[in-house]
Amino acid sequence: MDISDQEFNNLVLAVTEKVLLRMPEVIGNLMMNHAETQKLSKKFYSDYPEFKDNQLAVKSVLEQVEQENSGMTYDKVLAKAAPMIKERLGQVKGLDFEKVKSINELNLSMDNANGVL
Repeated sequence: MDISDQEFNNLVLAVTEKVLLRMPEVIGNLMMNHAETQKLSKKFYSDYPEFKDNQLAVKSVLEQVEQENSGMTYDKVLAKAAPMIKERLGQVKGLDFEKVKSINELNLSMDNANGVL
């Protein structure tokens, strides 16, 4: 079934018009979703002030929980992640990351080691 150039152009115009007409609704939903996420995040850090100084660990756990529970709402993700974050922070509490040496400082190399350090 072949369509003429005119029919194709009319179809493209119709689809473009429908997409453009829906954009305000889509953008509005995205803005509302972003505002709700910001509100939940602010409350989360208010409820767990000890997490504020460890935002990299918090982000890591949140991403893991979101990935494992893709259909879960953000408030439930935060609730599920909180005990996991506490556990993660407890595991690294005594570590001094300022004293960690880089691979170069330790003279470790992957060259000629067949991938073994």
